[in-house]
Amino acid sequence: MTEDHVPARSIFDGRDWPKGYSFPACDACNRLTREEENVLAFLSRINPGPGELTELQKLESRQFMASMRRNYPKAFELLAPSANQVRRFLKDAEVTRPPGKLLRDVPLMSFGQPEFVTPIKNFGIKLFCALHYMHTGSIAPAGATVSIRFVTNVQLLRGALPDEIFHILGGRPVVERGKNDLQEQFSYIYGVSAERDLSAYVCKFRASFVLIGIVTTSELPSEFDEDIEHGSFRGTPFVSAAA
Repeated sequence: MTEDHVPARSIFDGRDWPKGYSFPACDACNRLTREEENVLAFLSRINPGPGELTELQKLESRQFMASMRRNYPKAFELLAPSANQVRRFLKDAEVTRPPGKLLRDVPLMSFGQPEFVTPIKNFGIKLFCALHYMHTGSIAPAGATVSIRFVTNVQLLRGALPDEIFHILGGRPVVERGKNDLQEQFSYIYGVSAERDLSAYVCKFRASFVLIGIVTTSELPSEFDEDIEHGSFRGTPFVSAAA
């Protein structure tokens, strides 16, 4: 009944979404993650990458920050870790604090609040179901499982994403609209099984985070069990209503 943009238009500067990334959806599914998409739009702008920000990028960053402060005030406050948390992170990561820099000035944010965890999971389910449809030509069936892993930029620097995965997943779509290359904002690699009943993705959102996803009708090993504390999620795309 409606056209749904996945990833959400709010992820992209000026809502300029990539060509070909719109999907048929019922009205309820389209509206289901609207607020949660704003959370991911905010998180994706935590680290926009190298280079000077444009005035539009600065404006949108302020707008999404204000939206988070308004809609999730407690979680927003907890984004800034305590001095002890920063100290523990620096020790665990074996990172030396620059001379003269206070702990509160170390650029760290904590995404572990429930108000952010639920949007990440639901956003991921919708994203990987859409990409599965795009690259297999089939809608993920009701019995399919979507496994999601949220990887922060700090975890990436510490080797959380093995290089081997880039050899396994060979598909590299061009993400653009007209002459506008959007791959600095969103890019991904993917792979599809010969039977087209399993697909896997590694999606990068600016320099902020990565979402790894698998859509399959097969049983996944225990390594893919949900472990929210460590950024691992599992879900199903549809819930059948009773007759």
